[in-house]
Amino acid sequence: MAGCIDPAATVPAAPAAGAGTGAAAEPGAEAKDSITCHILDTTAGRPAKGVRVSLQGPNNSTFQSTTGDDGRVNTWESAGEGGQKLDEILAASQGSQQWTLNFKTGEYFKDTTAFFPEATVAFVVDQGERYHVPLLLTPFSYTTYRGS
Repeated sequence: MAGCIDPAATVPAAPAAGAGTGAAAEPGAEAKDSITCHILDTTAGRPAKGVRVSLQGPNNSTFQSTTGDDGRVNTWESAGEGGQKLDEILAASQGSQQWTLNFKTGEYFKDTTAFFPEATVAFVVDQGERYHVPLLLTPFSYTTYRGS
């Protein structure tokens, strides 16, 4: 049909070799774990900095971080015993696994009325893939999607 976009033309390229496997970052590039996120405060029109975020996976694998000035979480600290790194757990995983992000949005909106004390996003992770989860946030709503 004229004017339609060919879906095959919009499929992103396959990840580079080593992507999602904990491979070293390019020299000068910021290190990133295989699961990252960011929050945009769409009411203020800027990144939401200082938001506590936790990430929980299979076998009670728990990680925590706080969004930076750019509203992003690129690396995670282990919150559980053993101090295992996120990418080590993901590399050892088999098949698909459910992971959950919990954003402490009530703390972020502490000076205003807000409906959601937290936003929880569950998603499925496949071995060797990278995942970026944006959260678009207002005091009374949020939306999310799989980013790139």
